[in-house]
Amino acid sequence: MCVDYLDAPPGRAPRSWDRRTLLLIVWLEEYFTLHGERMPNRNEIVLPYGTVQTEIYEHYKKDVANPVSRSHIYKKWKDNFQFVKAKKVIKMLSLIVN
Repeated sequence: MCVDYLDAPPGRAPRSWDRRTLLLIVWLEEYFTLHGERMPNRNEIVLPYGTVQTEIYEHYKKDVANPVSRSHIYKKWKDNFQFVKAKKVIKMLSLIVN
């Protein structure tokens, strides 16, 4: 989490965020640390295949007593954790040739 105002992303400074937003940022950091893989050749954390943002939100709602909205969690993810990516799952159709 950015503690110094110089490390803060553009927009509102972390000191002006409400308590729920700060708890969200801490929760996301812990989740990404536990479930993500750091890429050795890039400054990137990659989540496992099949990870969907809605599932992460459901985990968050179970863990937190007073959760923020789904759109708020997605906005903070986009603003503060651009380096966290979910691996894309390519669905392949199998063709049966008779």
